[in-house]
Amino acid sequence: MQLKCDWAEDNDVAVVFDIEFTGQQGSNQLISITGKGEGTDYDDDQLFVEFKGTYNPVLNVLEGRFYINGEDGGEPRMDDIKVRLDKDDTGFVSVTSIVRDEGTCPAEVRMINLAGDRGGRESMAKVKLTPQNLFATKK
Repeated sequence: MQLKCDWAEDNDVAVVFDIEFTGQQGSNQLISITGKGEGTDYDDDQLFVEFKGTYNPVLNVLEGRFYINGEDGGEPRMDDIKVRLDKDDTGFVSVTSIVRDEGTCPAEVRMINLAGDRGGRESMAKVKLTPQNLFATKK
């Protein structure tokens, strides 16, 4: 899973992390899904992300909430997603912001089934910086 600001290029993601599907083959019940990851915000602050949600194997839909914290560990940013997993690469899809600081960017998420290169991120020298950040603006 990759997480980025909506203005960022596809190769300029802030966080890359894995989510493990632990459900059994052939199950029709909702599967509880969790994932954790970390990365660097566009202002070089450390980001910590947790995902909690469910996967519906009958509808092939992943639904859940991202909790994004900065280095200070204050109140998390929260974003919801609901996406059908009918391709091995969903491309970037918008999330619905539930809680986010003013001045932070809307986020997008991309899910890749068994990604070989794990997404990655361009070096900071190649990154287009703006005043917006994924988590929070500096006070």
